[in-house]
Amino acid sequence: MLEKHGSQLKSNTQNENIILINPEGHQFQISHTAHMVWNMLDGQTEVKTIANKIGTIAEIDAPKMEGLVLEIISGLKEVDLVG
Repeated sequence: MLEKHGSQLKSNTQNENIILINPEGHQFQISHTAHMVWNMLDGQTEVKTIANKIGTIAEIDAPKMEGLVLEIISGLKEVDLVG
């Protein structure tokens, strides 16, 4: 199972950007959807479950959403925000 790495930079009320910081201290701005995925990566929740939860909110069918979640996870892995 996948687990999130790093932390979220505290944002102020004027700034809606979501910034994550990987273990090496590099900062990355991510989308709200990527943030939802990252938050659900707890080492226990399956990708399919994450895709179903987000897909329901976004009104996207499960197979398409699962593909999008896998793409997001791949990008997060590249910058060591998921392991």
